[in-house]
Amino acid sequence: MYYLTMIEKIKVMMERSKVAIENMKISPVEWLITFSGILMIRFFFESLSSPSSSGIVASDAPTLIHYYLFFLSVSLALMLVLQYAVPTWKKIIPTVTLFALTLITVPPVIDWIVSGGKGFSMAYLFQTPSEMVLSFLTFFGLSLKTGITVGIRVELALMLIGVGWFVYLVSKSLKRSSLTVLALYIVMFVAVSVPGIITTISNTFTASHATSHEFLQNTITSSQTLANNIHGTLRYSSLERLLEIGFDFMIARIWFIVTIVLASVWFLTNFKQQTIATIKNSRLERTAHYIFLIILGIFVAYHQVHFSLNWNDYLALITLFLAFYFSWMFAVSMNDIYDVDIDQVSNQSRPIPEGVMNISDTKASALIFLLLSLVGGYLAGYYAFFCVLAFTALYYIYSIPPLRLKRAPVLSVVIIGFCSLIAVIAGFFTVSTFKEISVFPAGLLAGIVIMFSLLPQTKDIKDIEGDSAAGIKTLATIFGSIWGPRVVGGLAGIAYLVVPFVANNMAVFIGAIPAAGVTYWISTKKPYTERPIFIVYGLFVVFLAIILLRP
Repeated sequence: MYYLTMIEKIKVMMERSKVAIENMKISPVEWLITFSGILMIRFFFESLSSPSSSGIVASDAPTLIHYYLFFLSVSLALMLVLQYAVPTWKKIIPTVTLFALTLITVPPVIDWIVSGGKGFSMAYLFQTPSEMVLSFLTFFGLSLKTGITVGIRVELALMLIGVGWFVYLVSKSLKRSSLTVLALYIVMFVAVSVPGIITTISNTFTASHATSHEFLQNTITSSQTLANNIHGTLRYSSLERLLEIGFDFMIARIWFIVTIVLASVWFLTNFKQQTIATIKNSRLERTAHYIFLIILGIFVAYHQVHFSLNWNDYLALITLFLAFYFSWMFAVSMNDIYDVDIDQVSNQSRPIPEGVMNISDTKASALIFLLLSLVGGYLAGYYAFFCVLAFTALYYIYSIPPLRLKRAPVLSVVIIGFCSLIAVIAGFFTVSTFKEISVFPAGLLAGIVIMFSLLPQTKDIKDIEGDSAAGIKTLATIFGSIWGPRVVGGLAGIAYLVVPFVANNMAVFIGAIPAAGVTYWISTKKPYTERPIFIVYGLFVVFLAIILLRP
C-alpha cells in the first residue's frame, strides 16, 4: 500500500512538473545556450580529471568542437527516442533533456575522487568486433580506468535507470520502458564505439586486419586535407599532436553530419510546416549553383596536380558543402526579414508573407544557420573557414542595412560575382597541395567574377514591381518592365559567351551560343518564370563538363 501511495505521489509531482516546464516556453536558441553552459562545466571538470596524452589542458578549438558535437548528437538521439516512447511529453522533451543532461557533470568528479586526484583517461572504444560484443554485454568492458571510466558508467547507469523509470511511470508499460532503455544503451554504445565501427567497416570492404589505431593513423596522415587543420605558416610540434588534431577534426566532421541529420528529423517531426517551408525557401537552384562552383574549384586543383582523396577528405568536402549551404540559408533568412514589403508584392509564397513563420522565428533560424556555417567551415579547414566568413560577410552587406548594397545597381552584381568566386576558391584550396593565392589561375578568377556578375541579374526580373515600390535600384527596375528584362537577358547571354575564353576552348561556343539565346528569350518572355533559367544553366554545366573532361 505504501509503495502504491508513493507511486501516486510521484505521478502527481511529475504532472505538476510537466505543467511548470510547459510554461517555460524555451526557444531553440535558449536551449542551445543552456546546453552550451552545461557542457562548459563538464569540459572544465574533465580537464581536471581526464589528463590528455600531452598533459596540457584540452582547451583547443578542435577538441572542444569535437566534444560539443558528440554530446549534441547523443542529446538529439535521446530526444528522438523519448518523443516516441512518451509522446504525451513530446513538446517538453527538449527541456527535460536539459535537466537530465546535468548528469554529465558527475563523471569527472567521480573519476577524480576514485583516482585520488590523479584522474582517469576518458576515451572512445578502439576495439575489434569481438571486443565490442564483449564490451556491449559487460556494460562497456572490464577496464574502469581508461576508455569508459567508472565515472562515465555511473553517469550512464543513472541516466538509463532514470529514463526507464520515467517512461514506465508515464506509459505504465514495462515493455515500452525496457525497449526505451535498450534503445538508449545502443545509442550510447555506438557513440563511444565509433572508431572501432569505422575500422570494422573498412576492414570488411578492404579485407584488411588493421587495428583501429593503425587504420585511423593511416587515414589521418594520408589525408589530402590534413594541412588545412592549421594555418599554412604553422607546423605541428610532434607526430602525436598532429594525430590528436587530425583525429578531432575527423571525428568532429562525423558528428557534425550526424547532428544535422538528427536535428533535421527533430524539426521535421516537431515543426513540420515551418521546416518544409524553410527548405522550399532555400532556393535549391542557387544552392546547386554554389555546390557546382565548389566542385569546379576542386576540379581546377586536380587539373594542376593529380591527387587521391580518402574517406576523411570526402568528409571534409561534405562539411564544406554544408557550411556554404548554411551560410547561404543565413543570407536567405536575413534577406527575407528585410524584404518583407517586397516579398508581399513579388514573392508571396515565402514563409513570412505566407504566414508560416514570423520575423522572430526567422531571426532564430538565421542565428542557427550562421552557427552551423561557421562550425562547418572551421571543420572543413582553415582556408574553407576564411572563405565561409568572406561569403557570409558579402551577403550580409548585400542585404542588410545600413549598407544594403543590393540597392546599388553595379555594386550589387559585383558582390554576387565575388561570392561565386569565393565558392570556387574554397573548393580549390580545400584540396590543393599548394596554398599560395598565386597558384589560382588569374584568367579564371577574372572570368568567374565577370560571368557571375552578369548571369545572376535575371533574378531581379521577377522583383521589378516589388523593388520599384521599395525604391531598390536594379538594372531591371532602372530600365523598366519592358527594357529591363531585355537588358538583363542580354547581359546574361554575354555571360555564357565569356566562358569559351575563360576555358580557353572554342568548342564551348557550341553550347554557349544556344544557351545565351535561350536565356535571353526566357528573360523577355511573359509571364517570366525563373526556373527555366536554371535548367538552361544546369544543361550548360553538363555540356561544359563533357567538353572539358573528354580525353
